Amino acid sequence: MCLCENGTGPLPHPATHMILPLGGRVGERAAAAFSTAEPNSRFSEGTIMMWIAALAMLTSGVQDAPTLTPGTVTVEAAADEATPAAVRQTFADAVEQALLDARFTALPAQARGRYIARISLTRAERGAVASNGREQGAAGGLGNWGGAVSVTLPSDKRQLRGLIVTTLKVELVTRADEKVVWSGSALTAQAAGTRADTPSALAAKLAPAIIRAFPQTLAEPLSIP
Repeated sequence: MCLCENGTGPLPHPATHMILPLGGRVGERAAAAFSTAEPNSRFSEGTIMMWIAALAMLTSGVQDAPTLTPGTVTVEAAADEATPAAVRQTFADAVEQALLDARFTALPAQARGRYIARISLTRAERGAVASNGREQGAAGGLGNWGGAVSVTLPSDKRQLRGLIVTTLKVELVTRADEKVVWSGSALTAQAAGTRADTPSALAAKLAPAIIRAFPQTLAEPLSIP
């Protein structure tokens, strides 16, 4: 009886068992770990959810910007009273050839391709420049369709001609939703009425320069000598 009253037996005293679990400080540390596990768990879950949301946004952004690839296309030249139909057709043919070289498949105007290549042409006089007076423009006056006037300089038989800036713009539009998915433009300055200012020379110079940039969109017009 003495041993039972004054000492510990094979089993711990019930009161002692309730206050200090087996292991002493180990039990206390285990309890502390348990008490902090739940808040830490919530914090980790929140962080993971933020990562998932950010990844979803990035993935969504990539999906919303599909890569442009060549496809079937028809070429349309914007109607313009200042530009003769023959000149518009010359530039349309040059753009079509440049698209073919870029692995597009050109279709007749009445066909329904994946893209529509819409082209527009503008010309503006920017001062004057001296040129060789013996140089002749294109037959039929197409080399000077803007109506600029040349003045002969008798001292050296050179002519003072208008400096004409010609700008060609190409927009690639999806036929399904009429959305502009790519655009580019290029310009060149030539003396009015010279061989370099003929529609065929200008188209052969500007059209390939624009289409070679595809699929990179040109923010500013390319300047072509």
